[in-house]
Amino acid sequence: MFHSRFSIGLSFPHLLPNKHLFTTLIALVLSYSLTRRIPVTALVSAAMLAVFGGLTLWLNDADYLKLQSTLLSSLFSLLLFASFVLRRELLRSLFGASLPMSAEGRRLMTIRCAIFFAALAALNELIARTQSTAIWVDFNVFGTTALGLVFVAAQWPFVKRHLTQTKR
Repeated sequence: MFHSRFSIGLSFPHLLPNKHLFTTLIALVLSYSLTRRIPVTALVSAAMLAVFGGLTLWLNDADYLKLQSTLLSSLFSLLLFASFVLRRELLRSLFGASLPMSAEGRRLMTIRCAIFFAALAALNELIARTQSTAIWVDFNVFGTTALGLVFVAAQWPFVKRHLTQTKR
């Protein structure tokens, strides 16, 4: 079985936070250099990674890093559900003019994204608590990426139906 800890040059899973934090910082610098701004979601992710990755290294316990993934997905889900309930257009703030959808489309997409992140948090917790750290690392690196891509692809017909005239 192929394990990502070998593919990304790790011989010990507890070293993952170092490499993950390093690549996250590179991504933040690149984002800022290309767009002159850093997305809030990227900053929140980096901050949580720094805290929970630091705890993982300091206490030599991968459970903190596993918890970070669950908490981050849960936070995104809760923010999306709260924005829906409070009738705040969070997705409009995040995507702006790059995704001009109708108000109803954005509201429905907010719910879909909130449910996706809640399911991702639950799945992460299930895998983290029932599988080895090596399998969890594989899921966290490859599985969440694949699930995210499948989710986005599955939403494309919905997005196309709710695009405003300017982008069709």
